[in-house]
Amino acid sequence: MPAPKPQLPAEPLCLIFGDEDFLVRERASQVFEGWCAAAGGEDHEIVDGTVRNAAEALEALAKLNEAVQTLPFFGGAKVVWLRAANFLGDERTASSREVTDRLNGLAKDWETFDWQGVQVLISSGKVDKRKAFFKSAKKIAAVEDLSVADKERGSKAALVVGQRLAELGKKITSHVADELVLLAGSNLQQMHTEADKLAAYVGGRDEVTRQDVHEIATRTKQAQAFALADALGERNLPKLLRVLDEELWVVKLDAKKSPIALLYGLISKVRTMIFLKEMLRLKWIRAGG
Repeated sequence: MPAPKPQLPAEPLCLIFGDEDFLVRERASQVFEGWCAAAGGEDHEIVDGTVRNAAEALEALAKLNEAVQTLPFFGGAKVVWLRAANFLGDERTASSREVTDRLNGLAKDWETFDWQGVQVLISSGKVDKRKAFFKSAKKIAAVEDLSVADKERGSKAALVVGQRLAELGKKITSHVADELVLLAGSNLQQMHTEADKLAAYVGGRDEVTRQDVHEIATRTKQAQAFALADALGERNLPKLLRVLDEELWVVKLDAKKSPIALLYGLISKVRTMIFLKEMLRLKWIRAGG
């Protein structure tokens, strides 16, 4: 079943921003490609908005303005993308008076601009909503804030995994996706990569299993720290020996690490298992929850 076509903004100006570069980049690419396909022609332009100082920001804005004002030679529509602008938030470059004035001037001009045949897309990380540029642009633009709250990051990461695997013709249960997030972290770009790895790993199989995740997923430092003790708790000797070999190799390469720390981690795990077993024996807790 083909994936549904992404919804495109009806407004001629679109501002997409957020604290997750992956989401912003993916959505902005969708809009740009969709607009270009609808407009036809090959006169569309991309202006690099990643700058190092105020002078480069002014240069990028000048290129943007020139691209907007220059219509295709043979007529038709034109799409212009200011990509990954890093001077719309509270960065040092954004605080430059010249940059602020130029942004405000553009926004004011756009309020009365004849948008016939022209579409402008702006993608950015941080955007300061208190500034005049944002307030003016919001009057005429489609604004998409893709910021992800910390408490929602884990569920969003699991959703990205499921969506990407579905695109690749694979399935994963919500529980297995959540376990992948616990192991590999909630960075959305990393989750996209992990989904690609898992799809390649399972080959002809349709569904990604918990074992697949534990075999191939890249572990965060926090997950790595508990991997040895978890293998012991699972009574999984092959996994325990493999993780132990990996940990001892790391100890050999890093003079700051000691095998004693590995032993203490195992002792702590065994102590916890003995304590839980005793609680079960005394019927303070039940194995079923």
